Amino acid sequence: MKTIAIVAVEKSGDVIGADLIRSLKSLSKDFKIIGVCGPKMRSTGCETVGDIEDLSVMGIVDVAKNYFRLKKLQKELIRKFMISKVDAFVGVDGPDFNLGIGRQLKKKGVLTTQYVCPQAWAWRERRTKYIQKSVDLMFALFPFEESYFSEKGIDTRYVGHPIADTTDLVPNKADARINLKLKGSDLVVALMPGSRLSEIERHSAVFLKAGREIQNAVGGRVKLLLGCASPKYVQRLAPISADFDCEIIVDDSRTVLTAADVALVVSGTVTLEGLLCDVPVVVAYKTSSINYQILKRLIKSRYISLPNILTEMNLVPELLQDAVSVKNLSKEALGWLSDVDRRSTFSLKGRTIHRLLRQDGSTKVAKIIFEELEKCQMDA
Repeated sequence: MKTIAIVAVEKSGDVIGADLIRSLKSLSKDFKIIGVCGPKMRSTGCETVGDIEDLSVMGIVDVAKNYFRLKKLQKELIRKFMISKVDAFVGVDGPDFNLGIGRQLKKKGVLTTQYVCPQAWAWRERRTKYIQKSVDLMFALFPFEESYFSEKGIDTRYVGHPIADTTDLVPNKADARINLKLKGSDLVVALMPGSRLSEIERHSAVFLKAGREIQNAVGGRVKLLLGCASPKYVQRLAPISADFDCEIIVDDSRTVLTAADVALVVSGTVTLEGLLCDVPVVVAYKTSSINYQILKRLIKSRYISLPNILTEMNLVPELLQDAVSVKNLSKEALGWLSDVDRRSTFSLKGRTIHRLLRQDGSTKVAKIIFEELEKCQMDA
């Protein structure tokens, strides 16, 4: 029986890892899965050797503060994987953590893969040499990544994005509103402050205040839906949101975004989710001053949000650091609501991107992993 190790480092990776495990199981029962996971991977039967929460750190400063703890955890996982005699390793996102594991396992003859490419095309391009030494192959979520990394000598396969596979091409806004028990005549504003505690603490209050400004500007019934990534963060959000007319929705970003007329979101996977759910988004991101000053010098990409990166245009507004204000957020959201032609362009671009990314990626990755393991067995 083969043993496959999967390490996911955040909530989106837990979703991708769970989809992959289901696809692996649909192709074969003759293998065992172990890994670092969250609730979704655990629900598929993944044997837990570490918790995703232990890896949930964000930004250069936070990573530096946790360096020795993360390094110790990394070494412990390598030891556990070697004891378990894993045949393949899949690092889901989190390249700074997962590539170190992959490099050591690759030296021992383990098939090593990285699912979700490092954003070397946006910053720290020199990493490509390290990536080449750390993985046998990478699975790219976006088409341009395949050619970029292949040119760097890294075996990279475009497999599409799992969110595109699991999101309806024509999102059903009516059903989403019924599921959330919303009145059809309400204007709905989604507030998505982030999946990590540091993001929530920096964005939730300003998002809520901007939501109130939108309520005041529009008049009538405006429903604010505050997305909460995990039940454990509800207690943090409750006092922050107590003075606002809003509803906290836990771990259901897809439904919240589909139900909304406009959304305020942090930079990250949720920007793509908004595009695929056909809700115009205002993208915002605040981090510590030190993180921002460092990243500003390192990032070479013109845009920070996936809708803009994928369309190579200023499709959605992006607000960073001091620009993340109540005035700017509410102004950009109201701009979406008043411009029919702009919303139409957004929808058309979104559908094009959706079809491009819909590749049944989890099944593709599962098949490639099994094919590569067979090759390894034949070569042995």
